[in-house]
Amino acid sequence: TDCLRFLFCACLSRTDVVDRLAALLETTGERRIVDFASGSSGVIGPLVEELTRRRIDVRATLSDLYPQVARWNRLSAEQPRIDFLTEPVDARSPPSEPAGVRTMFSAFHHLRPACARAVLTDAARCGRPIAVFEVSERSVATLATLLFMPLAVWLSTPFLRPFSLRRLVFTYLVPVVPALVTWDGIASCFRTYSCRELRALASELPAAGYRVDIGRRRVRGLPVAVLWLMAWPEPSGSAVAPPAAAALQRLETSEI
Repeated sequence: TDCLRFLFCACLSRTDVVDRLAALLETTGERRIVDFASGSSGVIGPLVEELTRRRIDVRATLSDLYPQVARWNRLSAEQPRIDFLTEPVDARSPPSEPAGVRTMFSAFHHLRPACARAVLTDAARCGRPIAVFEVSERSVATLATLLFMPLAVWLSTPFLRPFSLRRLVFTYLVPVVPALVTWDGIASCFRTYSCRELRALASELPAAGYRVDIGRRRVRGLPVAVLWLMAWPEPSGSAVAPPAAAALQRLETSEI
């Protein structure tokens, strides 16, 4: 998970994901991110740092069906703007508090259609903004890139924190980690929803005036792409077509 987090952050740093999330916070007026399926904490730490650097007074809450309390405790101690829920959280029916922009980073593909639909439906029913980002897709280019995943793991391992002697052993001496990360990447590609499939899921949302933005953007310098689904409640009485806010309109969308 440390390796996957590192590689995912490296991809996001070469995209406009932070711009999009910042625009969504600006559009909705929210100042908290409630992250689902946080795992080992994902990209929330670097994301909060970057948003804060942009003078957005944002805080984040981590949650998961299987909370990693010990790891989150260390992260929260290092970054006071990040807290976490100690009880298991099902993204299909999360607690009403804390409220904020709901996010899922490289986790939506783990959900079967009925479950994915339930996650989106609950956000719409509760009038909560939600942003889903994936750095994988079912494409020949992405699958071909995964052939180089072992090399990426070997090169990135010295930069992973916290340091672990066991990680070095199972990366270089007995290359279990490169094999597992490569297999995880291949499986993720085949399970990731396409933009068309995301639009089909979003078309069934029950709330009127709930705006949806779905798209795909190449990662700069790499033959892979980021796919996203962002949805938010439109202010009452607004007749503006999606994207509903000027902040989101400034971001050029490349959809397939």
